[in-house]
Amino acid sequence: MLSEIVKVSAVEPEFVRLQPFNHGTCTSCSLKPTCGQYLLNSLHLNREVAFPSRLVPKEMDVKSLKKGTQIQINIEASKLVQLALLLYLLPIISILFVALIADLAGFSEMLILALVVIVLSFSMRMIHRYLKSHVGLEEINLSLIPDGR
Repeated sequence: MLSEIVKVSAVEPEFVRLQPFNHGTCTSCSLKPTCGQYLLNSLHLNREVAFPSRLVPKEMDVKSLKKGTQIQINIEASKLVQLALLLYLLPIISILFVALIADLAGFSEMLILALVVIVLSFSMRMIHRYLKSHVGLEEINLSLIPDGR
């Protein structure tokens, strides 16, 4: 199970806006000039995710959430790996397959390029439809972190 601590940045009727909780460790670390995590964090200073209010667990009252409340997000590692494979490998494999078949068929390079762009957009649209209908955010667990932590 992978987990991340976030803080509530805003509570809206349909969404709870979440931001990563910065522990401040990156600013004091001596490895920060060569650290990839530090570089990624510096690129995205104001990251924010809108989490649907309807998916907040019933034991965690949305109305009681306020700005600055810390929440722990948990997701199964296997589910994250499945989604990553779907998002990264499926488009690449489909592009390579179409390019190979088109090349063997003797198509020109411009036609192969056009087919690759069409297949890429089609595969991304199909992935988007699949994620909307089959993979929900219901598999993400939220839990409040006590104020003392």
